[in-house]
Order: sequence, then structure tokens, then C-alpha cells
Amino acid sequence: MHFNDDRLSFMGRVGNSSNSLEFEWPLSGFKTMVSGQGTIQATMNGGGAKFLVSLGSDRYVLDTLEGVHEYNLAEINCQDFILLTVERVSEARIFMLPSLLNLTSSKLYKLSGDGIKFQKAPKKERRIEILGDSNSVGFGVLGEPGAPLTGLTNIIKQEDASHAYPWDLAHRFNADLRVIATSGKGVVKNAIDYRRFSSRPMPLHWDYGDYDMLQVWDFSVWQPDLFIIFLGGNDFKSYPYAALSNFTKSYHDLLKKARMRYPRAKILTICGLLNSHQRFVCPGVSKAVRDYHAASNDTELYSLFLDASEFGPEDWGAIQHLNSMGQKKLAGFIGDKITEVMGW
Repeated sequence: MHFNDDRLSFMGRVGNSSNSLEFEWPLSGFKTMVSGQGTIQATMNGGGAKFLVSLGSDRYVLDTLEGVHEYNLAEINCQDFILLTVERVSEARIFMLPSLLNLTSSKLYKLSGDGIKFQKAPKKERRIEILGDSNSVGFGVLGEPGAPLTGLTNIIKQEDASHAYPWDLAHRFNADLRVIATSGKGVVKNAIDYRRFSSRPMPLHWDYGDYDMLQVWDFSVWQPDLFIIFLGGNDFKSYPYAALSNFTKSYHDLLKKARMRYPRAKILTICGLLNSHQRFVCPGVSKAVRDYHAASNDTELYSLFLDASEFGPEDWGAIQHLNSMGQKKLAGFIGDKITEVMGW
């Protein structure tokens, strides 16, 4: 079954070339229903990424290599159709270190298996899109608190998007999910930048289907019910900080762009989590939301403030990022707000 077969569905924002599906964004991947007896194989260029492979309730993490290889995804002996999903759980780019970490996009060419039948997976009715940073990709989630190098030297091992709050939200609400997020990215200024303005902040990447900004994205092909913005901490991560006035204006512009692209979606802004976010990020986000409300009278814009005191020492992993326990707590707060806003 080739990558463009109708029985194969994609998950997340996926690039499409002439000969493959391309996965760069967190939790992007593919799914299909399978039955029969045999081995399910995928011909892929994994790009060195980690993938979560799920067959029914069984799950494991697949570590891939650079170059085209054939991977045995699962053994199956079942006459009933069960769901197979393969999701990317490590990033294609982190900060400014892609060459150092040897991270690239991943590509699927075909799915095969002697004695295996394939069938299109059922469509999910709810849709959530998240525009975020490291908090949304599971950066440091498997690490331990300690020296900064603890996180950087084991950056791939300590990251897993299936332990981050978006994955929990998708399963809690049985929603089709898209996560457009990269560690270190800000609204105006990225975490590692000596300037107050970065040339490629996260909102600019949102415009494209790929990280390198070669494929302009068509927003009409997929419209979410809920659009979440969880950005801003990196703008005030390193000196010089982003100017608060520029941050507020850019966030306001992001809200306007979101409403233009998703006219029927409800929009949820999130800030807080760290004390530094509460001091710097939340005032800018709050002012941007107020200004947008005043100018548009948009009644479908909502906000969530995360109180840093709700997260204790037991909730933190590597480099001031939440561990699995902290991410589950975060998913609980956000999920409760989604239930309030969406009625789900």
C-alpha cells in the first residue's frame, strides 16, 4: 500500500511530496485499520526520529535511522480490524541545533504485509490545533531536574510528545489533533537569540507545511473546532528580552490572523506555568486579548491562566520543563477549560 492509498490516513500536519508523506511536526504520522496474520512493515526514511507505534492497546517507541529502511512495525494475528497508528514523538528541529543533533523530516513511502488487510480508519468528529513551543512537544519530559547539560546531551532520549499534554487531550476528547510547535520558538523572539526580534518566530512557521518554510500551507483544507495558542515564554527566556509592546502587538496580530484563517473555531490562549511567565508573558497576552476584544467584539475567544504554584518539585523534568507527571497535571487544567468552553 503506497503512501497515497485511500486506506491510509494521516495524523497532524503532514507534508506531501511526489513519492512520500513527510512528517516533521510533533504527533504527525499515519493510521489505518489492519487485520489478518503476518508482519506489518513500513518503508520509511525515519530521519533519526522517534515514533510511537500503537496497535490496539499495545504501544512501543520505534527509534528510526537516517536513510530508507524497512521497519517491522507489528505482528498481528487477528481476523477483526484493529487500529494501527504511527506518530512522530521527537522534533525535526530544536532551537538552532538541527545539524548538531542530526534531525530531519521523516518520510513514509509504503506500508505492506503478506496476509495483511488494510482498511481506512474511522474519521474523528472533533478537531484541535495547537500552536506552541517546547511545552507542547514534551521537551525534557523524560529527564530529571539538574544541570542544563543533562537535557542537551540527551535531548532526544528525554523528549517524547506522547507524554505531553496535547496527546492526552486528543485521547481525552477523541479528537483529531494537529500540533504546530518547536522548542525554543517565541511570538517575536526565540529563546536563543541576541536580538529582540528573531527572523523566524513560531507564528511564521505556522504559515507553512514544513519547518524550512518551503510548502505554503492551505488553511482551507482542515478547520479546527478549537485553536489553542500556548506561546510566549521563550520571548523572555534570554537577554535582551522582547520589548513588551512588540510582543503584545505581535500577539494581537496573531489573534487576528487566527480568526481570519479559522472563522468558526473557538480560540483559547494559555499563559502562566512559570513565575517568569506570570511576570512577563501574561501581562502581554492579557493586553493583546483585551485589545483584540475591544477591536473585534469576538465572543469566541477564551483565556486560561496557569498558576505556577499548582506545580511542585515532583512535576519537573529537564531544564525547567515538566515531566510526565507535570504534563498530565497540565493536561488536566487545559482539559477542564476545554470542557467549559466546548462542552465536550
